[in-house]
Amino acid sequence: MGLYKVGKIWYISYGDGHGRQFRESSGCQSKEEARMVLNEKMHDRRVDKNPILRKDKKLGFGKFAETYQKDFCQTIKSKPFYIQMLKPLTKFFGKYCLDEIDLHRVQQYRNTRLSDQAVNRGREVSKTTVNRELAILRHAMNKAVEWGYLRFNLVERIKMEKEPKQERIFSDEEISALIAEASPPLKYFILIAVNTGCRLSEITGLRWSEIDLKRKVITLTAIRTKTQTMRHINMNATLVELFSKLKLNREGSEYVFENQDTGKPFKWISHSWHRLLKRCKIDPPGRFHDLRHTVATKALERGASIVSVQHLLGHQNIATTNRYSHATDEGKKGAVRLIEFEEPKGEVEEFQKKA
Repeated sequence: MGLYKVGKIWYISYGDGHGRQFRESSGCQSKEEARMVLNEKMHDRRVDKNPILRKDKKLGFGKFAETYQKDFCQTIKSKPFYIQMLKPLTKFFGKYCLDEIDLHRVQQYRNTRLSDQAVNRGREVSKTTVNRELAILRHAMNKAVEWGYLRFNLVERIKMEKEPKQERIFSDEEISALIAEASPPLKYFILIAVNTGCRLSEITGLRWSEIDLKRKVITLTAIRTKTQTMRHINMNATLVELFSKLKLNREGSEYVFENQDTGKPFKWISHSWHRLLKRCKIDPPGRFHDLRHTVATKALERGASIVSVQHLLGHQNIATTNRYSHATDEGKKGAVRLIEFEEPKGEVEEFQKKA
């Protein structure tokens, strides 16, 4: 099995699982396109050897998505995110069998999602969202190969859309407006985010067992953090007061922010967050995660060391912390003031004009 070039054309070599070898021209000058042809040829030749791939045994994507949710999504911390991303994938690819999903159909999906018709509650679907969906499609198809439902993943080499660079640092005035205008529990999520730099999932999943009001420390266990390492976060007076008040009203609950309807933590706040940004007339808008960027930037501007901010945010690599720190206009003005050199006292001498 392989690829080799003769002149400008790529040739392919593959076996059928019965000891027979095939060598032929792919008709392609691009190595990537030749690899796609190779994968399709290998898939076609081995259909008869693998009963799962026979025409009367083909599995549809919709049916496989149910298996993927049950056997994979249920085992991971980001289960709600995966399930949410699977919905549009299942809607579009549900009518196809697994071996019918190729890069051409992926492009059709991308075009459909990014078109004017693909609107979610008045907001166009972004390239970032489509990239996340296609990344999960690729992972699901890899799992289909691993579990024996599919011989080859024809979408393994999905090319992602170039995403716009997202940098948004909220000003002090914008943060004050968000806190003043928001309603609980979103108001509390924002307060904790701007006072700790915690991720949204770390905030919504807070348990009372993780909060020590006497020592004024939040302890996030390894299983609760993205880096799988325990993190201790010191609380300031604002947070101590907030958690003290919340505890009086929520005594007996496991979670600090418990959804009364489900008895579990809140998961999705995107709609209420975007509505809040509109009410506050914050333009350009930003993500909730940008509050974390804001904390890093303002802490560094106000004299905190890069190492302290690294531990506050829970980054394993200090280079990651550097990416979260963005220079604001006020910070750049402050830097210029710090390097100001005054002109020596005396009269200003004019340049002599040339004769």
